[in-house]
Amino acid sequence: MNTCTYTARVPNRRGGEDDYACGNAAHDDGKCKFHLDGYLKSDTADEVRNLFWELLNDATGGRRLDCIGYALPSLVDGETDVTVGKALRLDLAKFTLDGAGLSRITFKRHASFLNAEFNGSPGFRECTFKQGANFSHAVFHDGTADFKSTVFLEAADFFNTEFADACFDWAVFAESQFNKATFLKDALFRGATFGATAKFHSAEFLGVTRFNESNFRKGADFSGALFEGPAHFRGLQMRRPDLIKFDGNVSNVSFLNTNLKEIDFGSMTTWSPEQSRSGDKAKAGLARLSGDSPPKSPRRPPAIWNKKWRIYDERILGGEGADRVANRESVLSVYRDLRDNFDRQLRYDVSGGFFVREMEIGRKYKSGKSAHVALKPIYRRALTWHAVYNTLAEYGQSLGRPLLFLAPVFAAGSLLLWCPSEALHGLEVPCEDGLEASVLRSLVAMTPIPLSGHPASPVDVGLKVAALPAVATFLIALRRRFEKTRRH
Repeated sequence: MNTCTYTARVPNRRGGEDDYACGNAAHDDGKCKFHLDGYLKSDTADEVRNLFWELLNDATGGRRLDCIGYALPSLVDGETDVTVGKALRLDLAKFTLDGAGLSRITFKRHASFLNAEFNGSPGFRECTFKQGANFSHAVFHDGTADFKSTVFLEAADFFNTEFADACFDWAVFAESQFNKATFLKDALFRGATFGATAKFHSAEFLGVTRFNESNFRKGADFSGALFEGPAHFRGLQMRRPDLIKFDGNVSNVSFLNTNLKEIDFGSMTTWSPEQSRSGDKAKAGLARLSGDSPPKSPRRPPAIWNKKWRIYDERILGGEGADRVANRESVLSVYRDLRDNFDRQLRYDVSGGFFVREMEIGRKYKSGKSAHVALKPIYRRALTWHAVYNTLAEYGQSLGRPLLFLAPVFAAGSLLLWCPSEALHGLEVPCEDGLEASVLRSLVAMTPIPLSGHPASPVDVGLKVAALPAVATFLIALRRRFEKTRRH
């Protein structure tokens, strides 16, 4: 009897490659029914499915069944529970009809789908992988990769996997690796449990991403991850928040109702679109996947200090997206947590930026009925102490701006108090004989030092009143700068 001539080189766990030869009975053109091009069709799907289960059941003892490069239809209907007691190797397999159809299966031993291709809606819902699974370099072309409520009792490896839509809602992972995975559309991990460190290093999320109420029992690495669409990390449960790491572009990430005081935000983290080039990276990633040349990055204007630290949650609060979960107090809480986080790291430039944004929310927004957020009228935003404080000293973050406001007051006072100023003679204001004396007098008049040397004149009092706001904010900013220096 002739055997199938299909051969392949497949990676092994040692990092090398093994030669694989099929060995099934040949059907036509030297190939078996699993490897014969064009054999799998709608009218042969039942035949191929039954043949697969016959091979699986006939495999000797607990020996692994190698199904390298098989073209397979949906394997189960998902209505009944199925148990696979043997290790299953479906590397390079192609599920080309109506999805994988692997829902509600318990894999007692390791299952490998390395470099596999899935079309349709590949279903792995409510599966249990008792000895882990390997989906590295697999491609889910269309439909939803449905792993909802799936349990991985050992390592789940999705390294460099490409998804269209992916659903891992309420899945349970022991160990998980999604490093360099690409999610072209939505990625759903709502309520998922990660028992060991969840690895998403350099993963690309190009659609909507949801980790709402996910449970990270150890750590998670999102360093270098790209979130092109909205990403919701709301209400996270974390046993060790200090082991949760972000070190990349988070300008589209929502952290509402999550404690951020101990999360590790690396030095490369960017918070606002004014800082990032996420759109260019995403377009380049899509171009790479489609084979086109990546677009050139346009030159961007420099970031504005006042918007440099404006997080996603404030942008949706300001009307850039409809999201009823965001309200004034919840966004303020995010900013306070971030400020405490970076104060503890002694990174005061960052914490100062978040303090500015926190104060700006208080200046711009008000909470109405049912926590509805509304923008204050322009006159209420402009004619407040918040606005004056921001204008004079950027809420105490700038030392230079108060001095900038003091300069014209100081110059005007020096000229008015100099004797050649004829305008003051009629007011019987005592003047100084020389410019140096008038400069010194003007300087004294603008400081909190009591007036001396001359009776208090309207000019002296006016200088003190005009300079008082700028002097006060300068002293506040100086105190903050000194406190930061002492803490270092």
